[in-house]
Amino acid sequence: LSAGDELIDTSSMLLERGKIRDSNRPMLLAAASQQQCRVLDLGVARDSKTDLERKLNEAVAAGAHILLSSGGVSMGDKDLVKPLLEERGRIYFGRVHMKPGKPLTFATIESPSTDMGSARKMLVFGLPGNPVSCIVCFNLMAIPAIRKLAGWSNPNLCRIHARIKNPIRLDPQRPEFHRVMVHWESNDGQPCFIAESTGPQRSSRLLSMRSANAFLELPQVEGILPAGTLVQAVLIADLSSTTENQLFVPQSLNEIKVFHDQQINHSVINQQQSEGNQVVAGLKVAILTISDTVASGKGLDRSGPRAVEVVSSFSERLGGAEVFATAVVHDKVGEIQAVLKRWSDEEGAHLILTTGGTGFAPQDVTPEATKQILHKEAPGLVQVMLQESMKVTPTAMLSRAVAGIRGCTLIINMPGNPNAVAECLDALMPVLPHALRQLKGDKREKHPRHVPHPVPDPNDVWTGSYMAAFPGPKDTGTFPEEKGCSCSH
Repeated sequence: LSAGDELIDTSSMLLERGKIRDSNRPMLLAAASQQQCRVLDLGVARDSKTDLERKLNEAVAAGAHILLSSGGVSMGDKDLVKPLLEERGRIYFGRVHMKPGKPLTFATIESPSTDMGSARKMLVFGLPGNPVSCIVCFNLMAIPAIRKLAGWSNPNLCRIHARIKNPIRLDPQRPEFHRVMVHWESNDGQPCFIAESTGPQRSSRLLSMRSANAFLELPQVEGILPAGTLVQAVLIADLSSTTENQLFVPQSLNEIKVFHDQQINHSVINQQQSEGNQVVAGLKVAILTISDTVASGKGLDRSGPRAVEVVSSFSERLGGAEVFATAVVHDKVGEIQAVLKRWSDEEGAHLILTTGGTGFAPQDVTPEATKQILHKEAPGLVQVMLQESMKVTPTAMLSRAVAGIRGCTLIINMPGNPNAVAECLDALMPVLPHALRQLKGDKREKHPRHVPHPVPDPNDVWTGSYMAAFPGPKDTGTFPEEKGCSCSH
């Protein structure tokens, strides 16, 4: 059912002034049919209680298990679907904190007693009128309900992990389901899922759904997710039928194993060939914003995104630095240390920059949290940053920042001021590439105490994602244990 005076059938050749074609109804008819449902087309209801009630009675009389309506659930004077559902049944929710799909409504209406003598409830999904919001809500909410009624033991949509191909700006107001095309390819020598945005994400732009086979689950936070960030994705299509732009389509776990072996050998050869290179190739940088205000959603993160911009601007001077991870945590020692340890010990970060929490305020514990996990301190770096900051403001002398080494990772506490991040990093540039080459084990740097980064078990993410995305009988092959690490030693 579609609702709205402005709607005309898609078969109409003439589009009158003030009218739009009803794209939602044929889209929902096709989507429901794809879920093996028997569908009843109720047409378009005018913006009147009488017409809407007549359509609703048709659905009840037909014995429908589920009613899908689009439009009429927002806050306008003629949005009458929600009041009618409240009158005829029970509304469980009428707004959802998500983007797109905020006006989504879910209700139930009692149907007449069946031959067996027991009444049942018809589920009603009041979907938004914007086309993208409509189909996104159908996938996320209606499909699991359809599967549950059909007897599926696990009606939930499949979720996998994927790395984003390009940077994505986050929405600070609502968590977002970003439409993407997911495919399988090699990424830094290891096969994984890659997610590529389908373009502008306006809820009226139905083209963003045309090639989408997944939704990225993006958090509600200010900032930009850098390319390469690992994000959870909800699959809305069968990936085995996706061949466009794919570099590698695994058919079994053994095939992943073979591909993984080839990539390791290839990366070792490349590493040996470039052993004499002077730049810090493939530098992995992580940015951690430490602030109770930002972490609790009461303020915007300005220093974190600024740090990402600064690292990007210095990327060439660092030999190709790339921010692979960002996070925001409270001013709590445990939270800070947990993220620093994960990035350093498990994800192989070469450089971690923290922003905030280095002052005299009672909650400022960044230096204490950092110092406890360092293997070696690097006070010279802090002195240089202090000298540079003192040129700008005398209050810089209140900074208690620390810098040091954990394993093969350099961790530096930066000020919370967004502009100070650029000033401090610029001051460190004369020595930073040299320091990072030492940590990566460059032979000419004569670093005898190099400790390789522990390699995370690929089964933790990629095999799990692969097995979820490609259901069916599979081989029992596993990834080989990777030898060494990405460091040039």
